[in-house]
Amino acid sequence: MDVVLGVAGGIVVVGGALAVLAKGARGLANGIRRLVRMADEVLGDGTDERPGWGRRLERIEGELTLNGGQSLKDMVVRMDRRLERVEDAVAAAPVFLRPSSPNSRG
Repeated sequence: MDVVLGVAGGIVVVGGALAVLAKGARGLANGIRRLVRMADEVLGDGTDERPGWGRRLERIEGELTLNGGQSLKDMVVRMDRRLERVEDAVAAAPVFLRPSSPNSRG
């Protein structure tokens, strides 16, 4: 009877240890998986479908610099110049043709 209890106790101890090791291995695998995903996000996969952070930043910088008409900054500068021309035309118009200000009472 003592032998059976000793063997059963040993089985329980080994089983518990294996369960703890399996849980630890699962946690380690999840941590490694997250690290790999982060590395993929930072480095990209070398294609245009999933570029890394460096390539993404290059694209953003390209949109924020003047490049002859195609960047976002070029479009904003063009719109600003057009708005200035409209404002100048409104200022040069006779007073009775100017739109009234929404804040004016009249």
